[in-house]
Amino acid sequence: MSSDAIGRAQAGPPASRTWAIIAALSASLGAAVVILVWRAHGAGAGFGVAGWVSLVVLAVYASWRVRVRADDLRSVCRDFAERRYDRRAALPGGGALSGLADDLNTLGERLHAAHDDLARSRGLLDAALGALSEGVACLDRLDRVLYANGSYRQLVAGGADVDGRPYYEHMPAAELSVPVAAARRGEDPGPGLDFEHGRRLLRGRVARSDDVLVLVLHDLTDLKRLEAARRDFMAAVSHELKTPLTSILGFTETLLDGDVDPVTSRSFIEKISRHADRLASLVKDVLTLSRLEQGAWQARPEHVDLVEVGRTVLDEFQATADQARVSLVLDAAQPAELVVDPELARMLIGNLVSNAVRYNRPEGTVWLRIVADDRGAVVTVQDTGIGIPPEHRERIFERFYRVDSHRSRQTGGTGLGLAIVKHLLQVLGGTIALHSDSSGTRFDLRLPAERRSDV
Repeated sequence: MSSDAIGRAQAGPPASRTWAIIAALSASLGAAVVILVWRAHGAGAGFGVAGWVSLVVLAVYASWRVRVRADDLRSVCRDFAERRYDRRAALPGGGALSGLADDLNTLGERLHAAHDDLARSRGLLDAALGALSEGVACLDRLDRVLYANGSYRQLVAGGADVDGRPYYEHMPAAELSVPVAAARRGEDPGPGLDFEHGRRLLRGRVARSDDVLVLVLHDLTDLKRLEAARRDFMAAVSHELKTPLTSILGFTETLLDGDVDPVTSRSFIEKISRHADRLASLVKDVLTLSRLEQGAWQARPEHVDLVEVGRTVLDEFQATADQARVSLVLDAAQPAELVVDPELARMLIGNLVSNAVRYNRPEGTVWLRIVADDRGAVVTVQDTGIGIPPEHRERIFERFYRVDSHRSRQTGGTGLGLAIVKHLLQVLGGTIALHSDSSGTRFDLRLPAERRSDV
């Protein structure tokens, strides 16, 4: 036996090294016996003994060689069982074991190809289901999660891994146990079940495919919030419309009775006119806000001097300011050229100036400052009014939210001005900062140099 063969055997499994040692000892022992017989009985006897020893050594070597090749095959099978499909058996020569090694190598290639196909299919599945906002999970017979997309993990476990765990470990079991049990029995699990989990409102639907259940979760949190906002908006609009309409109807019925003197009649007519103006303003603001929220406003940007826009706005509110005994001051040393929709810019500045006049003090002042720079323009509207308490500042851009509801209605406010400002800034790509205390309120607007997107 060559030293290379012994070295390869020693590098193999322990059983192979044992057989290699036995083969080497057998060969050494046989050689010693042949030499002793040769010396004691002559060459004839020595050759006879040598033949028998050779047969024994060949048998031991053959047994060792078969054992080593079988151990190699077993090692390859163990690698395949552990999903290491790149391992191959190397058994040169002929014989049954060599043929078995070739078949095993072919099996390894096919397993490797099937594993790659499965990985690609899993990647496609992850890509397809991962793009869904709905959470999708597959459950086995023991309700353990076989597969879950990213949305499911995020909804039920904050993004943590849930594979291999029963679904009821990360969700309330009582909520889904009924449709899950119905699906297991082959019955209709129903259209879906709504439940709360992790401060979110979810709707769970269950479907069955053979022995696998598919659990689909829909996040209804934002939808419910939008529905609640829509209901609140409709209720607020109805309330705001009811107040001037009730006043108009009441004064009109009194006038139609005919038993009213001319002075009282004129007073009633003035009040009807004032409530009608407020009603018209409310409808106009609601329609404007609706168009902005729905993206139905077609922006028409052009080169505009914001200083001229500001001057136009102050002229429009001059009569209102005079009636409220409020001074309007334009502070703009140089033109401020921007590419912007002039109507949107006028509405933006106008709503802020209107609020500043409405909530100012008698003999107060409203300053409109416009300064251009390389990034665009800064528009500041400052007043000497009553200020905004800290607890109200985060909500003043909500629809129909008022710091002082009684004063707002007295001055003709609709409660939608700052909500419109917020949406106008989203359209124009601008930002707003609020500063307020007991001495007054200041809004600082930053408008970019150019904004050419359609609303």
